[in-house]
Amino acid sequence: MLPLKPPQRPRSLVTTKTSIFRPSRFCNSEWAKRLYVRFKRKHPNKGRWADWGMRRLSARRREERLKRAAAEGGDAPVAD
Repeated sequence: MLPLKPPQRPRSLVTTKTSIFRPSRFCNSEWAKRLYVRFKRKHPNKGRWADWGMRRLSARRREERLKRAAAEGGDAPVAD
């Protein structure tokens, strides 16, 4: 006979439980924006990759600007 296992708890209960103990300043969108800006200033290349991965408008504008500069025949400008 197969041994019976107790039912597993849904994972959402665990995340809800931990979010109760997290200070409210870490759940704030303004705090997240500041953290992202700090990250991009500290690591510009990683910030570009993060923008590209999130499909942000700034990444698309940067790519278009670099393509236009390359098509005009001049040296491609350094990305932000």
